[in-house]
Amino acid sequence: MKAHNHRARALYGSEGFASTETLAGAVTEADGTLADLIVMVHKS
Repeated sequence: MKAHNHRARALYGSEGFASTETLAGAVTEADGTLADLIVMVHKS
């Protein structure tokens, strides 16, 4: 998910997911700026 999506990060965190890495500048937004992506995995 996009790094600036704090609500989604909190939701996934509450369901047992953890951040494993950040992909810097992985997505180009509609306005041309770059956004980071957070990779999360479920902790089993």
